[in-house]
Amino acid sequence: MDVTLKRYLGFSSEEALSRCTTLIEKLRSVNGHCCLIWHNSSFYEAEGWRGWEEVYRSLIRSGSSDN
Repeated sequence: MDVTLKRYLGFSSEEALSRCTTLIEKLRSVNGHCCLIWHNSSFYEAEGWRGWEEVYRSLIRSGSSDN
């Protein structure tokens, strides 16, 4: 979940993307599944979410079955 990554774990957008991409790769290796929970407000840069829309888009691309 976006808020867990940013607020509770204190990850930057870059660190969140790296950690989540690694997790997705591990899940893929065991035919696992991943579910993202992303709030609409996490796309609002003026509220401190600069760079997080790209994290979301990258994770969607990374987790697609075509990847």
